[in-house]
Amino acid sequence: FKGIIGLVTMKKVREPLEVTVVGQNIIVADDNYKWLQILPDKKRYSMTVMFDNKGNPLEYYFDINIKNITQKGNARTIDLCLDVLVLPNGEYELVDEDDLMYALQNKQISKKQYHEAYIIAHQLMIEIEDNFSEIQDKVMRCYH
Repeated sequence: FKGIIGLVTMKKVREPLEVTVVGQNIIVADDNYKWLQILPDKKRYSMTVMFDNKGNPLEYYFDINIKNITQKGNARTIDLCLDVLVLPNGEYELVDEDDLMYALQNKQISKKQYHEAYIIAHQLMIEIEDNFSEIQDKVMRCYH
């Protein structure tokens, strides 16, 4: 793996964060929960995996990006607004298409970037469809 990996541990939260993923309400932030952030070099996506306080993955959140900047101490992404959310059972959904359209209409992104976002998202969804258990194994190796 080439890129940068970070682990955020939430010792104490003011209140739990509940989100809806593929029609299921799940808590992704609470006391002692962890978020593993993975920014691969030369890829157009990044991944945040949310873990509960026992280390069980709750959600895999893929951001589609213009690029990942993996400079140590200054790592970040340049987001393209389109995301793929995945549950541990492999069910997934494409979200934030309205944000992507808004970015295009307001000239925050080009038409080329708009189309690239969908291409990258569809490639990711094919990878999830075909190899999600392999993705999960790689994530757990990074986590442990």
